[in-house]
Amino acid sequence: MVLDSRTLRSTPESGARAAWDGHKRTRGSKLHAAVDTLGQVLALHVTPANADDRAAVARLADAVQEATGDSVNLAYVDQGYTGERAAKAAADHGIAMEVVKLPEAKRGFVLLPRRWVVERAFAWMARFRRLTRDYERLPATLAGLHLVAFSVLLLRRAADFAAVRNSLYSEADWQLSARNGRLLCAHCRCVASKIHEPKADVHSAGWTSGPCGTAVKPIVARESG
Repeated sequence: MVLDSRTLRSTPESGARAAWDGHKRTRGSKLHAAVDTLGQVLALHVTPANADDRAAVARLADAVQEATGDSVNLAYVDQGYTGERAAKAAADHGIAMEVVKLPEAKRGFVLLPRRWVVERAFAWMARFRRLTRDYERLPATLAGLHLVAFSVLLLRRAADFAAVRNSLYSEADWQLSARNGRLLCAHCRCVASKIHEPKADVHSAGWTSGPCGTAVKPIVARESG
């Protein structure tokens, strides 16, 4: 996973818990995030902007391990998470921290390995106007809206994937195995359990579907010589 934080400028609604972030030179709230290697959110935590990133490591690590079933053992972080305090907080939850440092001779923009994933996730968040600033009175509401935004992104990706898969595997991608008489999906090789039974949302006679959900017409098997 990858850990990082972003500072959101405060508004009159959230001004009561806002603080000054000297590094970003912004008054507002800080969103601490843990994402997986694809940039999908695993855990979120909201604090005043003057909170130290290291102080949120323990809470994020605990939430990540609870969500993933203690399957995470490595976290990539920037130089704001250096020190024994953050390393010990992560180690207490079975996570080793690896600090991704900038090259010594930096010139212009440098794409850091691994850490660019969380920066891309922050860019996704910024595309939702409600998340460009802290408009919420409660920190839990701000964190919840970020989860809603990522749910929207995941559903959109799932819909795009389903559309592409159904267009690619329409009719000719199912094969009937002559050896065992089972209908096999050429896409993922799963076995269709209900042959010649129409799918609920497909009105054409003779359509069927396998465990992967692909709806196609069954193909009549040719006898092998």
